[in-house]
Amino acid sequence: MRTPRTALASIAALCLIGTTAATASASAKAHTAKARLGTVVVGDEGFTESAILQNIYGDLLGKLGYTVKYQTTTSRQQAIPALEKGTINVEPDYAGSLLLYLNANQTKAAGQLTSAIAADNAALKAKKAVVLPGTAGLDQNVFVVTKATSSRYGLKTLSQLKSHAKSWTFGAPAECTQNYFCAPGLKAVYGIKFKTVKNYDESGPLTVAALKSGAAEVVELFSTDPIINQDGFVSLKDDKNLEPADHLVAVVGSKFNTSAVDRALESVNARLTTNELVTLDGQASSASKPSAATIAKNFLTAAKML
Repeated sequence: MRTPRTALASIAALCLIGTTAATASASAKAHTAKARLGTVVVGDEGFTESAILQNIYGDLLGKLGYTVKYQTTTSRQQAIPALEKGTINVEPDYAGSLLLYLNANQTKAAGQLTSAIAADNAALKAKKAVVLPGTAGLDQNVFVVTKATSSRYGLKTLSQLKSHAKSWTFGAPAECTQNYFCAPGLKAVYGIKFKTVKNYDESGPLTVAALKSGAAEVVELFSTDPIINQDGFVSLKDDKNLEPADHLVAVVGSKFNTSAVDRALESVNARLTTNELVTLDGQASSASKPSAATIAKNFLTAAKML
């Protein structure tokens, strides 16, 4: 039966009183929770994907009851010392590459997520920090050819590249010749030595243009670069695990390493597949250019996690 308007007004007035009281009570409880939990500082490593994860972590910790502050750094070389000092409490990183920063000799352990995290935690113990389990997806260096090159030469893996590389040009960042996980590792692990290595930007427009134009037959990009899917490039499978297992991980100062914090930060891991990371990174470079904070909030809202 439809409720008469006058009765509805009375009920609404009573509900308003109850709602106001409930709202005030909820607000007081939230304020008390934040006061009790205190402030957490979430850092990043100075680039878009890191900033998106920084805001995802911040939103989840805010929902948990912390007052969240954000601090931007320019690199891991700044973020990890800040975490050790306690000026940053949480920051997103990459399991394999983090291990190699902590111990450059751990190339084998860095190639698998479980061994990388175990070694990360052993190394971080002295820094009073821990690494939590990683995301389903990962963002690592990949070696890329055009679809036409892949089809013509039957290229799907890095192992298949060896016989062609001696007459090809490789496009990569300037540091590639000195970075084990680029030219030196390709030679050591796969026996791949290119005729020419040309220096371009790091997974940027110059590198992409070189691949498209044929100035380089193979280039190094990031696995979550949206341009790979957009232009139909083929990432050659790293079938001998040269590259670090760069699944995203939360690095947490020991003071904040509680079961509640761990559950909150780990709750996004299954959803953050490589394809999802590609999507999030792609949004940042779209025409509307939303902020990292907006991308993070929209992601969590769509996932019904806020």
